[in-house]
Amino acid sequence: MLKDFFQLHVKLGDLYRKWGAADPHFKEIADIFTGVRILRQDPIECLFSFICTSNNHISRIQGMVERLCQTLGAPLCQLDQTFYYNFPTLSALADSSVEACLRELGFGYRARFLQQSATQILDSHGLQWLESLRRLPYLEARDALRTLPGVGTKVADCVCLMALDKSEAVPVDTHVWQIAKRDYKYTTDNGQKSLTEKVHRDIGDFFRKLWGPYAGWAHSVLFCADLKKFQSMKETACVKQPKKEEGFKKCKTSQTKRGKDVKTKPESQKRAKMCVKKETNKLQIT
Repeated sequence: MLKDFFQLHVKLGDLYRKWGAADPHFKEIADIFTGVRILRQDPIECLFSFICTSNNHISRIQGMVERLCQTLGAPLCQLDQTFYYNFPTLSALADSSVEACLRELGFGYRARFLQQSATQILDSHGLQWLESLRRLPYLEARDALRTLPGVGTKVADCVCLMALDKSEAVPVDTHVWQIAKRDYKYTTDNGQKSLTEKVHRDIGDFFRKLWGPYAGWAHSVLFCADLKKFQSMKETACVKQPKKEEGFKKCKTSQTKRGKDVKTKPESQKRAKMCVKKETNKLQIT
C-alpha cells in the first residue's frame, strides 16, 4: 500500500538527473529540494479536495477539507485526544442537504460545486467512474473531468497528475505562469496578459517538451521551491554553499576615482554575506 501511495516504482534519482541535464535552472533548484514525489491519491478524495481550492490559499483549503471530513466522513479513530475521520463517500457528498450544511461551514459557492459534482458522477457515471479514468489517455481523462461543476482545466490537471496516473499533466495557474515567465523567459505570441486556455496549453506543452513524460513531477519540484514557506531552505543552502576555489584565487584590484587600488571580494563571498544578512533579518522579525 505504501509503495503504491508513494509511487516508489518511480526512480526519482534518475528523473532528477535527466531533468537537470536538460534544464540548468531545475538542476540548481534540485540540489536543495530533493525527493519531491507525487502521491497516488484516491481519485474521490483528490477531486473534491481540489474543488475546494478555487480562489483559495493552502491553510484555508486544509481547514475546509478537515471540516468536510469531520462533518460528512465516518470516524476512524482517536489518537492523543484527536479524532480522525475518513473522507466522505460520493453518496454522502451528493445528499441534498450538503450544500446548505457546507455553506454554514464557510465553503461559500464551492459548496454547490461539491454537491452537484457528486450527484452528477453518481447519476451519470457510477461509483467506479473516477477510478476508470486511470485507464484513459491523459487528454480524454482531463476532458471528462472538466464536464463536472467547479472543475476547470487547472483542477482537472491536478487530479490527472495526483490521482489518475497522468505524469505528463502540468497544472498551470498564475503562480506557475509567473515561474515560466521569470525563470524560463516564456512569452506568449500576442503578449497575452490573462491565463487563457491557449496559454495553459502552451505552457504545459513547453514544459512537457523540456522535461518529458514526467513533466508534472518536475513541475511540482519548482512549485514547492517557489512557495513562501520554503524560502528559508534556499537561504540556508546559500549560506552553506561551498566556496569553490576561493583559496586559490587572488583578489582582483580595481581603480577608484582617487587612483588607489582596492581589493574586491570574490562573488561567492558576497553572495554568502547577503544570504546571512537575509537570514538574520528574518530571525529578528520572528
